Amino acid sequence: MARKGYLDKALTLVDDEIDHLEKYVDDCTDNTVEILFGKLSSLRKEMIVPLVETDEQFVDRWENQTFIQKPFGNSSQAFETKRGDIVRSKSELIIADELFYAGIPYRYERRTSIGNVPVFPDFTVLNTARRKEFIWEHLGKLDDPDYADNTAVKLNNYLSNGYYPGINMILTWETSRTPIKPELVRDLISIFIMK
Repeated sequence: MARKGYLDKALTLVDDEIDHLEKYVDDCTDNTVEILFGKLSSLRKEMIVPLVETDEQFVDRWENQTFIQKPFGNSSQAFETKRGDIVRSKSELIIADELFYAGIPYRYERRTSIGNVPVFPDFTVLNTARRKEFIWEHLGKLDDPDYADNTAVKLNNYLSNGYYPGINMILTWETSRTPIKPELVRDLISIFIMK
């Protein structure tokens, strides 16, 4: 009986706390420094440096950074994406085009370092809402034993250096008999990049 009375009062207090937190979140999302800057006229925006970089400014800065791209060899296949990039496989073409259609900023084979070793992930993708980069590796020839062995080494290096699938890395894969599906690429973009 005493326990029931205690739990009833605790439940009432928890419900009140939830109501207060929901109201606070609603108030915060309607009144942020970013929104304040966004409401200014174009003329005023030109005269003011915002306290917090807007999402648009962040994306512009990210997209305008110079980067080193993996060079294409003479024997490399080449496919042109809708955005005008050149990629090495039809599957990478699918990924690049789906990113482009979704309006997702990306870099193709941008050099980064894993430890002290330079690597060129297939894609570096920007989740603009969270201001977070993901690397996207497409594992395109998993039925080739040498390729599969090299892939295992590469993925272990990523894991050892803080890249984890579903956290800051997206993986897709295929074999010669099981190709990549564009709808699955769209699902991954929706789940990891657009939220």
